[in-house]
Amino acid sequence: MRRSGARFLAAAIVFGAAILGSAGANAPRRGQDPGKPLQHEVSVTVRLVQVYVTDKSGKPILDLIKDDFVVTDDGAPVAVTEFERHVSGAPAVSKSPEAGAATESEVKGLLSRRFFIFFDFAFNNPFGAAAAVKAAQHFIDAQATAGDEVAVLSYSAAKGLKVHEFLTADLAKARQAVAGISAKEISGRAEEIEREYWDLRAYVAAGGTDVFLKGEVLRTEAGRRQSKYQAQDYLSTLTALAKAMRLVPGNKSFLLFSTGLPTSLVHGNPAIAQGTGDRPSQFAYDMGDRTLQPLWETLLKEFSASDCAFFVLDTREASKQTSLFGTDTLLGKGSAGTSTQSPTLLGYDANNPFADDKVTGIDTLRALSKRTGGKYYSNIGSYDKNLAAVGDLTGAFYVLGYYPASAEDGKFHRVKVEVKRKGARVMAPSGFFDPKPFASYTKLEKDLHLFDLALNQRAVSRLPFGVPVTALASGAADGPGLRVLARVPGEVTARFTGGTVEYVSIVFDDKGDIRDVRRGEMDARDGRGRAVVFGASVALGPGDYTCRVVVRDMDTGLSAVGAVKAAVRAPQPQGLRLWTPLILAEEAGTAGIEARSAKDRKTLPWTEIYAYDRSAFAPAAGNIPRTATRILAVVPYAVPGAGETDLVLSARLIDAARGRAFPVSPAVIARTAHPTASALTLEIPLDGLPPGAYHLYINAEDRVSGTKAGTRTTVTIAAE
Repeated sequence: MRRSGARFLAAAIVFGAAILGSAGANAPRRGQDPGKPLQHEVSVTVRLVQVYVTDKSGKPILDLIKDDFVVTDDGAPVAVTEFERHVSGAPAVSKSPEAGAATESEVKGLLSRRFFIFFDFAFNNPFGAAAAVKAAQHFIDAQATAGDEVAVLSYSAAKGLKVHEFLTADLAKARQAVAGISAKEISGRAEEIEREYWDLRAYVAAGGTDVFLKGEVLRTEAGRRQSKYQAQDYLSTLTALAKAMRLVPGNKSFLLFSTGLPTSLVHGNPAIAQGTGDRPSQFAYDMGDRTLQPLWETLLKEFSASDCAFFVLDTREASKQTSLFGTDTLLGKGSAGTSTQSPTLLGYDANNPFADDKVTGIDTLRALSKRTGGKYYSNIGSYDKNLAAVGDLTGAFYVLGYYPASAEDGKFHRVKVEVKRKGARVMAPSGFFDPKPFASYTKLEKDLHLFDLALNQRAVSRLPFGVPVTALASGAADGPGLRVLARVPGEVTARFTGGTVEYVSIVFDDKGDIRDVRRGEMDARDGRGRAVVFGASVALGPGDYTCRVVVRDMDTGLSAVGAVKAAVRAPQPQGLRLWTPLILAEEAGTAGIEARSAKDRKTLPWTEIYAYDRSAFAPAAGNIPRTATRILAVVPYAVPGAGETDLVLSARLIDAARGRAFPVSPAVIARTAHPTASALTLEIPLDGLPPGAYHLYINAEDRVSGTKAGTRTTVTIAAE
């Protein structure tokens, strides 16, 4: 799978959503010819589980065979029908006789490593964040290999979840995204507040009478309440991310840089009950937050079920912060959890009953890594060694496939994987959510399904049909921009059996950021079985852009996708201006739909700029039939400030492969006038040109103003 480097998920989160995919989307079904390439199938009948197996020392075990594994689904044994072994990204494939033999290329396309580099700014410190950036860059440079996909995410209290780069195989882009991470977003001092809070509570519980410290209790309680609010948003947001990840194909490895959510925020700190010898006072007693506890458990369950393994690098060690009672670590505990002798404050011993790791995020980070099949690393300072271990561990894995006996009900299945070898340690997801019908998706899920379709070349619901797209650059008085046009073939619309079809255009700039999203809907009955022309007029500044169009059945999720690159150039300050030509082909009976935004009321619809006879012609997005003897080109033009124009035209076709020029004589067969821009419809003979791509150059001179201009587009004549 390959994805653009666009910060696509970031926009998806703004629109609200979850990513669609399936961890077995492209696996062969029963009865499929194993000798043929894996096909895109909407109905997924096989479940793939990615498994890491190590010995007691943590080294990967590489010589296991299918019969060494035992898999249960909701407690019931299942037969492993698919088996693959991968070592350092170069799989040594061994598949069961039932499934046949897969080629190396098939395996690589299906099971690329996917890394999500995640910077936690809510529960961190500036020193830890700086160390995390350095560590992440090292990981990309030293451990990520060709074929891997990397995403860069962060969370902060102020900005929430932010995606700096979504799964891209362009490692340079991923590294650039990491380099742009700033510790200015650090908002969490929850660990400091927890230290102080529990120190003060211990002091009061032990009979402390200092008026100042008793007053400080109220301040720390207020700070702690704010920390709980932050924790609630943190857990809710990450749980939504986990649900989105549940349907992204394959295993996802999260590299989390964080000090962790303090355990005492969620579960309290019952250590006081054993520390004083007497029943603690009500004031000091705290068994945790009943709001945060279920949120935390849900987060663990969702990430585990989504095939997300967390490799945690604890950034605490990057900042030896001082507690209220003067310890250089925390509450009388050393970095490894050993007791230290700490100074006292007002005669109170800082080695109090609360002095344990529960006031830190160590326990939550360990739980997250353990429950998801990852690993916890305590010292960010050893990132080179620890990340090398992550690279080795994720580079050697097994893939087990089986056919679950379940319907598409969206329910959670507990999966257990065991290895029949003494001393083997298995790291695997604890379960998965059965896919549910697309019609049952929430708006959130349908929106991120859209974004996955736009970027994922192997999206499970993507039809094996392309959507030809063209983008027409303009420089009219209403401002520069693009007119995005897509011709959805009848063979695509015939597959849409639902009631509504959605048409969406998405425009990315040259950095991969989304600049515009437009939606339109059509009753499926109006376009079923015939070509549909979809257009969107977008105001954009000068630059290079990529335009993607997604068309999907809103009842079934079946979709088709197309894309094209385009450039918008600054219009010349005066004189004649020409727009990008719209090439027309003779085609009757096409339906039309346009998506526009209220914010661009000044941008004229493309139908007004590019006027033509819609009963006989349609935009020739895609190839021109070999039998075509002519094409029509609609060329808008304007001379700002001029009342009249007198144009002299010339044109030529140049073979894109060989550079050979073919002069042509364009004939003006229609004229339209508009206050912003007029348009000429030119007839251009093809004269039996051989198949191939041709650059069409059109030049014009206005004899009234004495100015000249030119424009071009590409015309492709099909081989058949």
